[in-house]
Amino acid sequence: MRRGDRFVALDDDLLQHVLSFLPSRDAVRSAVLSRRWRHLWKSTPAVRVAGNDDRFRLFVNSLLLHRDSASPLRSFEIEAYLTIAGEVDSDDEDYGEEPAEVTDPHVDQWIRHAVSSCRTRSLTARFVDEEAMWSPRQPRPFASPHLMTMHLHYVKLKAGLLDFSCCPALLHLSLKDCRLYAGAFVSPSLERLSIVGCDIREADGRTRMAISSSPRRASVTCTCATM
Repeated sequence: MRRGDRFVALDDDLLQHVLSFLPSRDAVRSAVLSRRWRHLWKSTPAVRVAGNDDRFRLFVNSLLLHRDSASPLRSFEIEAYLTIAGEVDSDDEDYGEEPAEVTDPHVDQWIRHAVSSCRTRSLTARFVDEEAMWSPRQPRPFASPHLMTMHLHYVKLKAGLLDFSCCPALLHLSLKDCRLYAGAFVSPSLERLSIVGCDIREADGRTRMAISSSPRRASVTCTCATM
């Protein structure tokens, strides 16, 4: 072992585990340490990104493009404020929504890539402005046989997006400060559900939401505190 190099005896899996606790930008910077570290970040089991500008957008695009697709993710965490001018669609009009900024479509692509291509087991998506909530543009944005835990903050889930039957392994779901277009919440696998500070809406002005889970599962723990 070279004097002063305490990492040389550690295998790559352990080093990648250590890197997974860092923000992804710092994990990528570790590539300059030595030739051995040049590609370790590409297989770290966690991606943690946060930002709000064009440089952030370019970084995440490059990170996901160059990451080793054969290495599944344990966790994907994003905290973003990327907006574009938005328009009110027919669903929003039913609830009296006004035109506002919306989250950049790159966010949809990143999350879908993490869930589908990278097979992440845990997804955390945080957005910092309730006036520009992320509203998934795809009909089944979280569809995955691998996803087990999900935390969403300032996310708008419209009609149909509260059906998590496409996530057969999902056990824990946390919704905080979200806007939920009420109807039926469906999950055949969920064991723990937390709904905190959410705005539950129906076109008729009432706030109610039916929760359906498999009777074979343990009882769902639901913590609700609506706006």
